[in-house]
Amino acid sequence: FADELTREAVHEQFPGSLPWSPIGLPETYLALLAPGRMAFIPEGKKAVGHGGIALEEVLVPFVRIQRAAK
Repeated sequence: FADELTREAVHEQFPGSLPWSPIGLPETYLALLAPGRMAFIPEGKKAVGHGGIALEEVLVPFVRIQRAAK
């Protein structure tokens, strides 16, 4: 969200949502995570999603491949 007031307004509309502290994110990135296995969509609609707040979704591996020195 662009500002804390907007994030808080959405948070109030979705009880159980989680305001995420900007750990590992830019200070100006104000994230709000949907509660449980839900999404920010109208009631009765279906969504296909990926990810969450599991450690496996937070860490992104980095691999560098180089030719071996001859």
